[in-house]
Amino acid sequence: MIGGAVDDALAAAGVLVLELDREAVVRAASAAAPELLGGPAAELIGRRLAELLFVDHAVMADYQLVRGAATTLTTTWRWRRLDGEQVALTATWQRTATGWLGVVTRPSRAEGAVAPVPSATVTERLANAGTFTIELATGRVTWSELMYELHDWDRRRPVPGTQSEYLPLGHPDDIAGLFAAATATLGTTGETEATYRMRTPEGGWRHLHTRMVAERDAAGTPRTITGVTRDVTADVVTRDELIRDRERARAEARAKTRYLAQVTHELRTPLGGVIGMLDLATAELAAAGNEHLASARASARHLLELIDDLLDASREESWHLNIVAIDFDLRDVIAQALAMVAPRARKKELRLEHHLGDLAMGRHGDPLRLRQVLINLLYNAVKYTPRGRVTLNVSAGPGTDVEFRVSDTGVGIAPEQQTSVFEPFVQGTSSEVREGVGLGLAITRELVTRLGGTIALRSEVGVGTVVTVRLPLPRTTGRISERLRAIDPGSTPALILAPTGDGLRVLVAEDHPTNAAICVAMLERAGHQVTVVGDGQAAVAAVARERFDVVLMDIEMPRMSGVEATQQIRADHHARGAPRLPIVALSAHRHAELAAAGAGMDAYLGKPLDALALAALLDRVARGELRPPIDHAARLAKVGGRAELARTIVETFRSHQPTLAEPLDAALIAGNLEEVRRAAHGLRGALLMVGAVEAAAVADALETAPLVEARALRPRLHFELARAAAELALA
Repeated sequence: MIGGAVDDALAAAGVLVLELDREAVVRAASAAAPELLGGPAAELIGRRLAELLFVDHAVMADYQLVRGAATTLTTTWRWRRLDGEQVALTATWQRTATGWLGVVTRPSRAEGAVAPVPSATVTERLANAGTFTIELATGRVTWSELMYELHDWDRRRPVPGTQSEYLPLGHPDDIAGLFAAATATLGTTGETEATYRMRTPEGGWRHLHTRMVAERDAAGTPRTITGVTRDVTADVVTRDELIRDRERARAEARAKTRYLAQVTHELRTPLGGVIGMLDLATAELAAAGNEHLASARASARHLLELIDDLLDASREESWHLNIVAIDFDLRDVIAQALAMVAPRARKKELRLEHHLGDLAMGRHGDPLRLRQVLINLLYNAVKYTPRGRVTLNVSAGPGTDVEFRVSDTGVGIAPEQQTSVFEPFVQGTSSEVREGVGLGLAITRELVTRLGGTIALRSEVGVGTVVTVRLPLPRTTGRISERLRAIDPGSTPALILAPTGDGLRVLVAEDHPTNAAICVAMLERAGHQVTVVGDGQAAVAAVARERFDVVLMDIEMPRMSGVEATQQIRADHHARGAPRLPIVALSAHRHAELAAAGAGMDAYLGKPLDALALAALLDRVARGELRPPIDHAARLAKVGGRAELARTIVETFRSHQPTLAEPLDAALIAGNLEEVRRAAHGLRGALLMVGAVEAAAVADALETAPLVEARALRPRLHFELARAAAELALA
C-alpha cells in the first residue's frame, strides 16, 4: 500500500496499516500482514473487517466503524488469522474522507501477554444479545457465552448445528423457518431474520429473535454466517397481552352496542305506538287548535330522536348514520323545529323569531335529519339564553345550498371552549346548570357532515352565539305532492296523507297490533285500500292470491320474517315472469337498510312511521319511480342478446360484488376526491354491464359530487348495490 522502504520498515516494526472503506471493507494493506494475520496482504483486500475478527468483536467492529459516529478509536480485539489461529491485536483507527485508516500492532507488554479482550458476557448482556458464527466450509458453529444460556445448553456438549439437532430443542413449527432464513441469507447481501421458540427446563417456551448476515470473500462467495440472537419473550408476552386486552375491550364494546341496540329497539316499539296515535289524534283535533296534544307529539318524537342519537353515538363507525333523501317542503321542517322549542322559549320569556329569505321551499334531502339539526341548534340557543331572543334565519346559498343561521343573545362561549363544544359529552359553558348528556352538538356536526354540509360557530362571552349551517338541498324537480297537506300552517304541521281519490292497493305485513292500526289509519285516510296480515307466511299467501301495488313489510315477524317472505315473493314472481312488486321494509331496528336491500326490498321506512316519509314514498310508487334495480333488457343488449355470455358476466359480477366498492370506500374515508371519482367511474362501468341502472346512477353522481356530498351518497350506493345483488341472484 505504501511501498518501498517505508513499507519494509513498518513490517520490521511489526506494524500493519489497513485502509478501510465506509463499510469496513479492506481496500489496502501494508506488508506486515503475514506477520500479524498469517497471510499475504493481497488476501486481505476485499474482505470485510468483521471476517477477520472473532464473532463477538465482529459485531463491535461493525457497530463502531460502520454505524458509529466517532472519528478516532483505539481497540483491542481478538483477530482471526488467515491460517485459522486467533490473536489479540491493538489498533488505532482514524476516520478519513473515504473510510478509516488503521494502525494494527501487538499489544504492548504493559497490556499483558494475553490481550485484554472485552468480556463477551458483559458485552452481550449490555446488548441483551448472543452471537454466533457458522463456518460454511466445515459446518462448525461457534456460540458466544449468552447463546448457551439462551438455549439452556451444556457448554461441555457440542453446539447443535443441523436442523435435526435443533428440532428437539425448539418448537417444530418454528425451527424449519429458522433454517430457511439461514439458507436465504446465502442468496442475499442483506440480513434475514426469524423468530422461534425454544423449550425451557421448566417446560415452557422462550421466544428468540435472530438476525443473520452472510460474510463473503472477494469473489462474493459466502464463507460464514454471522448472527445475533435476542430473548424477546417479554416483548412477545407483552404484545400478546395487549392483543388479548384489545380483543377483550372490543368484545365488551360490541356486547354493549348489541345491548344498547336491543334496548333501543324495545323502547322504540311502544314509543312508536304513542307517537303514531298522537299523530292521528293531532290530525283529528288540529282544527280545534289543541296545542297541548301537538306539544306532547313533538316531545315524544324528540325523545325518539334522542334514543336514536344514543345508538348512533355507541356505534364504532359513524358511517351508519341513517340518511334518507326525499322531496319535502322546507317550511314544514322549519315550523316543526320551531314548534318543538317554542314552549321552552315561552317559559323563559324569550322571543323566538324566524326569517325566511327569498328561496324555493320545495327541496330534496333528508327532512328528518334536517329537523333534528335545527331542533338541536335551537334547543341549545334557548337553553343558554337567560333573556332576549333566539332567531333562525334561512336564506339561499351558492348553488343548491341553503343556509341556516341560529343566533341568540345568550351567555356566549369562551374562545378556548369553542373548539370542544362539538365533541361528545362536552358542554361549552359553565354559566348554566347542566342538562342533557352533551350529545346534541356532536350528533349535529356528524349529521351536517353526512348531509354534505358545513357548520361554523362564532361566539362572544356576554353577547351571544351564532351557529351557521350550510347544506346542499337541491330544488325538487317536480312540485311537492298535493297529498302532503299541513293541517294548520300556523302551528305544528301535523303532516298526514290527504285523500286523493285513486288510492293504491297496499298490503301491510305487521305483527304489532298498535303499529298495524296506525299504519292502516294513515293509509285509509289517504284513500288507499289496505289489507293487513300478521306474519311473513300470510304475506306470501296474500301476494299469491291478490294483486297489490305495494307491500309494507315488517322485517321481524313470527313464523316467517319479512326478509324470508320477500325472498319467497321475489323467487315466485321470477319463476312466473310476473312484474316486480315494490316491497318496502318497515323496522324499529336502526341500520336495517342493507339487510332489507339484500333480501330484495326496494326501500326502507323506520318505525314509528313518519307521515312525511310515507307520503313521499307512496308518491314515488304511484308515479312509477320506485324502479327495479336491474334493467334486464339493457343487460342483454350489452352483449348483443347472448344469454350465456350475459350469465357469465353476472356470475363474475356476483363473485366480486362484496368487494366492488372497497376502493371507493377507502378513497371516501381518506378524503381523496380524485381517487373517489376514478373509483366511481370504474364502478359505474361494471354496474352498467349487468344492467344495475339504479346503482350506476348513484356512481354517476359520485363522479362529479364534491367530497362532502359524495360521502353522503355512500349509504345510498351500498343500498342499491345490495338491491342489485339480490335481483341478479335470480337472473
